[in-house]
Amino acid sequence: MAPAKKKNDTPTEKKPFVIPGFKQSLWLLVAIAFITLVANIYASQFMPDFYYQMVAGNRKGAVEFYRQARSLQSFQFIQPETTQTIAGYTDEIEVENRRRDELIVELEELLSVNPKSRDVLQSLVILYEQRGDEVKAQEYKQKLFEVDPTSLQGL
Repeated sequence: MAPAKKKNDTPTEKKPFVIPGFKQSLWLLVAIAFITLVANIYASQFMPDFYYQMVAGNRKGAVEFYRQARSLQSFQFIQPETTQTIAGYTDEIEVENRRRDELIVELEELLSVNPKSRDVLQSLVILYEQRGDEVKAQEYKQKLFEVDPTSLQGL
């Protein structure tokens, strides 16, 4: 037989298990997450065009950005992760550089046959500018001007 209940024996309510300071910790965690999100959004405004081109799958745009960035002195000091990512574009750029050099040789051979060919001279100006050889580009601009003074308007 069960013991008889006394009048004062009422069942006590069970309090839920509460971690001390849990609410404050939760608010702190939410605040840190929000600050991190805002900081990332702000920092993304300063991301180089290279990353946007790469993410969009625009390989040609990414290669062009890499080509320009590679010529900067500060390029060697970028983060190692960026260097590794960009290294994947090196072969494509080198192929393009070799192809440009081959075109220059072919066009210079054509120019030896016809030294007053306006189209060949214009192409050589463009190719030497792309190569970054301003001296040669200027030399061919002068020859182009002698052949057709109006042809430099678009260059």
